[in-house]
Amino acid sequence: MQRTAEGKAFFPGRRARSFLNTLGGRFSLPALAAQLIWGLNVSTMKIAIAEIDAYLIGMARNFVAGLILMAVLSRVERRVGLEARHWPRMVLVAVVGMGLNTILWQSGLERSTATNAALISSVSPIFALTMAVAIGQEILVGRRVIGMLLALFGVVLVIQTDGFAFDSSSTVGNLLLIGCAGTWAAYNVIGVPLLRYYSPLKVTAWSMLLGSAAMALFSPLGVSNWSVARASPMAWFGVVYAVVFGTIVAQTLWTRALHTLGASNTMIYSYLSPVLAVAFAALLLAEHLTLLQAAGACFVLLGVTLSNGVRRSRA
Repeated sequence: MQRTAEGKAFFPGRRARSFLNTLGGRFSLPALAAQLIWGLNVSTMKIAIAEIDAYLIGMARNFVAGLILMAVLSRVERRVGLEARHWPRMVLVAVVGMGLNTILWQSGLERSTATNAALISSVSPIFALTMAVAIGQEILVGRRVIGMLLALFGVVLVIQTDGFAFDSSSTVGNLLLIGCAGTWAAYNVIGVPLLRYYSPLKVTAWSMLLGSAAMALFSPLGVSNWSVARASPMAWFGVVYAVVFGTIVAQTLWTRALHTLGASNTMIYSYLSPVLAVAFAALLLAEHLTLLQAAGACFVLLGVTLSNGVRRSRA
């Protein structure tokens, strides 16, 4: 076993962690796992919304997932409630991040392409960093900005297909997806202070339930078709996957990463989603992955490494 100059054992695991820190800082397995799940979720949801109303899926997904998470919360924590002073922020987090964001995502994906959705979602970390700096939650660091730009360039290479075009048929969908990217960034930024007082599970559970309640209020206007009788098994698989993995598992993992890394550091992992979405499309839909797209994936990973350095937040 190798020893350092101070005489202490230097384990291979410690050497690996030291090497990762030299490359760019801490890596978050929960954030990575969430992006893996969401990468596949784009394809499964595209199948589901072709047969079931997009608004209905989003509302049901948040409601069912919220109920399940609340049941789990009641078993693992003694108290499920919140302090009165935190309710306004929780409601805001839920309405923006689980209500409005879900509506924009489902509706945008229905009207645009998966390629457009993947590219547009990549601007969320930039929105998040801008918001966090504006409210004094984060300090702008040069290396983080360079990493973001490299990752964004990589995303453009990965999904530089001719499917990305703001033509008349997809303009509305693309605008909705831009709004989705902004609301997702806002959810991450304004939700961080709640994690100082509550567990990721509690924040996720309440945001899901309150978000579904907000969607239910506008469901008469949002849902155009309530019928699900003719949906195929594949469509139902997409719904189940979205509820269990895309919402419950991934959202809990993501909130845990937020608690550990902060908003902008965690949002860097959003750059992986388009890369993973393309990879899953190649595996499941036999789409061709070009050399240029593979190079883009390398830029994304490099950007994540550079940007995800030591957290620099204001006290």
